[in-house]
Amino acid sequence: MFSYPRRPKLFRDPIHDVISYDLDTEFGRTLVRLIDSQPMQRLRHIRQLGLAYFVYHGAEHSRFSHSMGCAYFCDRMFQAIHRGEKADPMQRLAVCAAGLLHDVGHAPFSHALESTLQQVLGFEGEHEDFTRRIILWEEGEIYQALHDVAPELPRKVADIISHKSGSYTEPIVSSQLDADRMDYLIRDGYMTGVQNYHYDAGRILEMLMHDEHGLVVSHRALQAVESYLLSRFHMYQQVYYHKTVRAAEAQVESVFRRVLDLLRADDMSVLPDNPLGRLFNDALHRRQPLIEDYVRIDEHHAWESFHNWAHHPDPVLSTLCRGFEVRRLFKTVEIPRHQLQSFLETSRTHVDDLVRDHGFDPTYFTALDMAEETPLDPYEPPTDGLVAALSLDVEAPNTAIRIHMGGGRIEPIEAVSEVAMALSRIRYRVYSYCVPLAARAEVLELVRARHGELESTTFNE
Repeated sequence: MFSYPRRPKLFRDPIHDVISYDLDTEFGRTLVRLIDSQPMQRLRHIRQLGLAYFVYHGAEHSRFSHSMGCAYFCDRMFQAIHRGEKADPMQRLAVCAAGLLHDVGHAPFSHALESTLQQVLGFEGEHEDFTRRIILWEEGEIYQALHDVAPELPRKVADIISHKSGSYTEPIVSSQLDADRMDYLIRDGYMTGVQNYHYDAGRILEMLMHDEHGLVVSHRALQAVESYLLSRFHMYQQVYYHKTVRAAEAQVESVFRRVLDLLRADDMSVLPDNPLGRLFNDALHRRQPLIEDYVRIDEHHAWESFHNWAHHPDPVLSTLCRGFEVRRLFKTVEIPRHQLQSFLETSRTHVDDLVRDHGFDPTYFTALDMAEETPLDPYEPPTDGLVAALSLDVEAPNTAIRIHMGGGRIEPIEAVSEVAMALSRIRYRVYSYCVPLAARAEVLELVRARHGELESTTFNE
């Protein structure tokens, strides 16, 4: 009797059209099992761009959708560098699982809450550390799905994400030309409506190869890689470092700081009865959060808490939270980059006084925001064992963008591209002070009078 194969699992994607997994293969079954796990499904309820939808109303896409796209790019990149070779199926699964799971440790509001967890609440580690803990949590669905394939697979996947695997395939997941960036540039650009995100991903994939150090791109795709780098530069200028987005993140951090201060003053009425409340209770007692609590927190819990706090009797907390209900966000006053130290020493106190004169506590209604990005980190070969071990601003060989020039010659992209060289010398830097709208005009006048007009935020060093 004829037996029909199982239909593949299909996922419609706005960027990649159809993402398909063959359920007759261990690869497909395992990835679908990971996709269906609770920590992955939680990412449906965490926006990829955090609070950017306050500026770009289309930026409602989730970290789940980006993770799906990242896994898709991981597989395409893995297949590309092994064309004509017999690839290790376990390595393919590990790389694609790492791409799929690389964001499971993100918190609601992404970097805004994560920054508070680190700086204010005393928790240790980046979101990658929470990701690693979730993957290696033996009671969790992710660990069990990977362990059922091979006992060593959970740690192998975690090591790829944590940059500890030493594998030549690790740069597929994390490097200056990786699946993460290749997906989020296209996806974020498309969803925000920004038009200069376009680059030729297909050409890069066609010309991708590898050596023992990591990824290499043929010189025939040089222009496509240049477009990719320019796309990333423009996305940081227009979206990721948008002043209103960063001001909203600063306001979220102020909310969480105020909640913690009230808890320290024994005002337990601010403690929400949800997983976010348990996170704050852990913070109050300087405990690392339980993984089973952390993986339940999503933006629904945060917004539920914000809506309740908007009607709390504490005027600071309620004012901050009502601002999110009616989009009354902090405003920014940009500080000339060469005047930052002078501003901090001579003007910050006066600015805080102006804010106080308008009825706002500067402890919670002001914030210093500093943002800096380099479009391309130039390759610097390690020359000292200790420096290499500590990774002190040294780009490891397998994370740089390297170009195959033919004849066996491989060069860092900045050595063969004037565009890349120019981008490697650029620093995009913004210093700003966040204040309430009511005080902004006076603060702006004071800053301009004392520190001059704003300079260009993009400059060469």
